[in-house]
Amino acid sequence: MTIQAVVYAVLFFIGTFCIIRANLLFFDVVADVNRLSPEDRAIPLAGFMRHRFGEAVTRYRRHYPDGKLILKMYVWAAIGFLSFFGIAGFWLVSMLESRAISQPA
Repeated sequence: MTIQAVVYAVLFFIGTFCIIRANLLFFDVVADVNRLSPEDRAIPLAGFMRHRFGEAVTRYRRHYPDGKLILKMYVWAAIGFLSFFGIAGFWLVSMLESRAISQPA
């Protein structure tokens, strides 16, 4: 296994772990919001949540002004996306280096 493959694998696993952790924190945010909301205004935990993200974040900040779950979620998501961008950047640099080496001067 080459160094490149190890770097790709490590960045991939770090990115995947961070994105999953951010999603789990979002479910914690929704659970906290639902705990303080009436039954008829509860945010469902099943299904695609993208259309409910803004509402959940707004309601969480209103109920918990000093809550840190949103910040933690954003940090985990940023680390995950940066890891995936790192994979793309590392791949691009390695491709440019291999082309520069293979072309005669």
